[in-house]
Amino acid sequence: MRKTTYAGTALSVIATAGILLLALSSCVPVISGQPDNPADDTPVMPPNDDGDTDDTDDINGDDANGDDANGDDTSDDTTGPLIVNFTPRVIDDTILQGESVRTGDIDNDGDTDIVMASSLLDAVILYLNNDDGQTFTRINVSGNGQLVATDIAISDVDGDGDRDIAAIAQFDRAAGAGSPGSVILFRNPGDPSGTWSFVPLTESNIAAPTVIAAADLTGDGRDELIVGTASGAGAVTGLFYLLNLGTTFDQPISIDANTGNITALATHDVDNDSVTDVIAVDRSANEIRWYRNFRTPGETAVPSFAGFLIAPVTAPNDIALGQFDNDADLELLAATADVSGGMILLFDPPVNPQADWTRSTIDPAFGFGQNSRVAAADFNQDGVTDIAAISNELGQLKIYSASRNGFTPSAPIQMFGVFDIAAANITPDQRPDLITTTFNAATFDTVTLFQNTP
Repeated sequence: MRKTTYAGTALSVIATAGILLLALSSCVPVISGQPDNPADDTPVMPPNDDGDTDDTDDINGDDANGDDANGDDTSDDTTGPLIVNFTPRVIDDTILQGESVRTGDIDNDGDTDIVMASSLLDAVILYLNNDDGQTFTRINVSGNGQLVATDIAISDVDGDGDRDIAAIAQFDRAAGAGSPGSVILFRNPGDPSGTWSFVPLTESNIAAPTVIAAADLTGDGRDELIVGTASGAGAVTGLFYLLNLGTTFDQPISIDANTGNITALATHDVDNDSVTDVIAVDRSANEIRWYRNFRTPGETAVPSFAGFLIAPVTAPNDIALGQFDNDADLELLAATADVSGGMILLFDPPVNPQADWTRSTIDPAFGFGQNSRVAAADFNQDGVTDIAAISNELGQLKIYSASRNGFTPSAPIQMFGVFDIAAANITPDQRPDLITTTFNAATFDTVTLFQNTP
C-alpha cells in the first residue's frame, strides 16, 4: 500500500464568481498514514487494497504486520486528491417540496435528462437536456395536482424503446395524509413533449409507499418495479415488487412483509450468481438488508427472496453502490441521521455476502435529523470513486475526494433545505455532475445542477 501522509491538507470550498472551488487547504484529512497498530484492523478506506486477499487492513490500509502491497510499508503515494470544481446553476426555482431526483436519457438523443418528484406541486417534472447541459426544456409530465410524488424510477418498462417514469403517490391528497398510496406509471409518448399516459399500476391500497426502483428480477428482459413502504393505512405493506407482464403489471408480490420504514432501495447482483438482488434500508428496524433472488441463473421465473443482514445501523437513511477498492464487488455507501447526529459509512462485502460485511466510517459526524443522502462517482477523474453527501436539516452539501490515502472532506457547502442528490454526466465533458433538490428551502424550492468543471 502506498502511504504518504498529507497531514495539514484537505479539500476546502471557495466560492468565487458563482464557482465552488474544491482545493487543497489547511486541515487534516479523514485518513492519513499513521504508525501501524494491529488493533486498528478495521479498514477505513480503501478497504482491502493491500495487494492480498484478506480483509485485515488497519487504519492505514496496510496489514497489521506492517507490509503494504510492495512489501515495504514505505511512503510511495506522492499524490493527494485532485482538485474538483463545481459551478452551481439553478435549473428550476418554481417547485414546491422537491423530493427525489433521478437521471436518464428520456428522449434517446444520447445525453442525460433530469426527472424530479414534487410532493406539494403533486407532480412529476422532466427537464430535457438541450444537448449541452446548459439549458433544459421543462415538461410537466403529470400535470400539477395529480399525485403526492415522493420517489421515481426511470425504465423502459413496456419495451418500446423509450424510457418511462414510474412514481410513488405516497397518499391520496383528497383523502388526506395517512391515507393509502399507490404506484403510477407515466408512459413515454415517444416525443417527450407530447402527452404522457397516466396508468395506475396498483389499487390505492398501499400503506404509505415511500421508495421505488426498477430492475429485471425474473430474467425475461423486462424490469419489475420494487416498492418499499412505511407504516400507514393500507392493505399492502413492507417490501414488494410488481411483476412486469409486458403491457401491464401484476398486483404486489411480497419480498418481505415485515419491514418497517423503507427509506432507500438499490438493485445489484450481490452474490455474483448472475441474478439481480435487492438491497433495502429499514430505518425503523435500524438495519440494512440484502434480499437474495433465488431464481436460477439463465431461467425465466417469478422469484422468491430471502433477506440477509448487511449491518445493524442506527437511523440509516440512504445508500449508494460504488467501486471503492477495485476488487470484483461493489461496496455499499450509507448515510445515517437522527437527533444525535449522523455518519457516512462504507460496507465491504465478504466472499460470502451472507456473512458480516466489513464496516468503515468515512465521516463520524455528518448529518442530523431525518434526512441525509449520498451519491458516488469519480468526480475528479483520477480512477478512484468519490462521494457527495447532503443533509437536509443541516442544509449542507459535502464532497469527499478519494485517494489511495483515504477520503479528504471539503468544507460544507451551505444549501438551505437541500433534500436529494444524484450524480450523472449532464454536460458533454464526460465528468460526473451533481443534481440536487430542496424541500421547504424558501417560498419556492429549487432543482440545481452543480456542473463539474476542470
